[in-house]
Amino acid sequence: MSHRSPVRRLLLISLALASYALSLPARSDPAAPPEPPPTLFNGQPLMPIPEGVALPWTVDCFWGEPIAYGGRAFRAMGYANGQMVNFMDIEASYWPARFRLAPGEKLKLTGYFPHARYASFNSYGGGAPTSSLVDADIQPDSGSINPFRQGADRNAPAERRRFTITVVNEPPPADPANRASNTLYARPAAAPLDIVELRYRTYLVDRSPQQRYDQRGGVPLPVPASLALGNGSIEAGAAICAPDRAQAQRLFVRMLPPDLVSSWWQSTPCTADTPSGKFCNDPFTAPAHDPPQSEKFFGIPYSIKGLFLPPEQRAKLKPPPAQLLARGFEGNIDNGYLSTYLNNHYGKVVLMRARAPRTPRSYFDNPTWDESQIDMRYWSVMSGNELSSTQIAAGLVDEQIPVDADGYFNIVVSKPEDRPRSATQACGVAWLDWGRRGDFTGRDGQTVLVWRHTLPAAAFKQSILAVAEAGTEKQVMGAYFPVGRYFKNAAEFDQQMGCLGAARPRSRP
Repeated sequence: MSHRSPVRRLLLISLALASYALSLPARSDPAAPPEPPPTLFNGQPLMPIPEGVALPWTVDCFWGEPIAYGGRAFRAMGYANGQMVNFMDIEASYWPARFRLAPGEKLKLTGYFPHARYASFNSYGGGAPTSSLVDADIQPDSGSINPFRQGADRNAPAERRRFTITVVNEPPPADPANRASNTLYARPAAAPLDIVELRYRTYLVDRSPQQRYDQRGGVPLPVPASLALGNGSIEAGAAICAPDRAQAQRLFVRMLPPDLVSSWWQSTPCTADTPSGKFCNDPFTAPAHDPPQSEKFFGIPYSIKGLFLPPEQRAKLKPPPAQLLARGFEGNIDNGYLSTYLNNHYGKVVLMRARAPRTPRSYFDNPTWDESQIDMRYWSVMSGNELSSTQIAAGLVDEQIPVDADGYFNIVVSKPEDRPRSATQACGVAWLDWGRRGDFTGRDGQTVLVWRHTLPAAAFKQSILAVAEAGTEKQVMGAYFPVGRYFKNAAEFDQQMGCLGAARPRSRP
């Protein structure tokens, strides 16, 4: 048995520690700025209070606090968005309004077309959308243009982007030809029938306004201009802020109680005695599957609760065929939604692949609006962990996602520590953060992808919105239906898939 001297042992230990230190990845993040000396009060050092960043406008009685608000102000505070609820899109923001408007009354709003891919006004009642007024259908004011129309100047100055719309508490005419121009028919779908709920949305604000301003798109928010009463008299728009009308601060966030979500996946549990092929809920993975399965959202009873029920029970909740947006989460009537539940017990890396719908290019301040060769206005996908709170983890929009020579996209979903080296845009892959909050019931491996298709072109028949009956998603969407595959870890993905550049032959996962 050899005996090393203390000096030699110390030298060997030092060399081992140095070798280990060199093997560690170098920190790429810049050094944190030195913290200023603490304020002293009566000799007590006090922890500093963050300065924060003020909103660049006043949140008043009409528009409530923005949901999923982005842009310069909030990013300066260290996070991208505000209330990331309702399984929001990472580049979609909306401002809610809630007020009393009696039948026969008319509220006029004046505003400016934003520098964005999409904007709209939607009305709601009982959680279901009732009407929509989308950007391209709004007639501009005299002397202004609508930048959302084919060939229009997208960078026209604010004074040439004006519009005026009217909100009425009436159901839309049965014949669309009888609709009044620039009118939102905001009749609530449920009592109380005099409370109107609006959402003003913007999707994917252009780069320059987003960097200089925020998700409003480089223009002010629409404002109430006048209120016409049932007796014919006209009041200033500020009348909508009277105490008996203003409801903006009485909004609520729709949530599913965590114990309710837990009860779903704890029902019909898998046991050692469960026969092979018989439905049951695995307590770790339900309702995720391997390979991943995607379905259109047809409402909470069928599309969320129903995922945890045996097929014969779920069939009783299946809605009749319809292309209308389902009730729940105050969705956008111009959208269709597809969900994919994932669980990292099947693999820490997921590849999702499908044909990419063509959309206008707008983010890089493109000067002219062009929809001459598109399939739809916009599409995106986000990852959301907390099923009960409907908060999201991350998201991707169409202009972030590489499209290969065959017209397909590749999206890799993983936690940051499990990200494959080849999951980069330069390798033809868009990476989506899995998130780490789980589903808010203690299951941290769960996440859900929510796919969004917005305003498909009339000739495009393979969008999510074209799916009218549950179970026909793959049949209707064809190559545009996302197909997924699990990988054990990043190393397996890199070994089997590598860099998905233009020269690599491809197939569906």
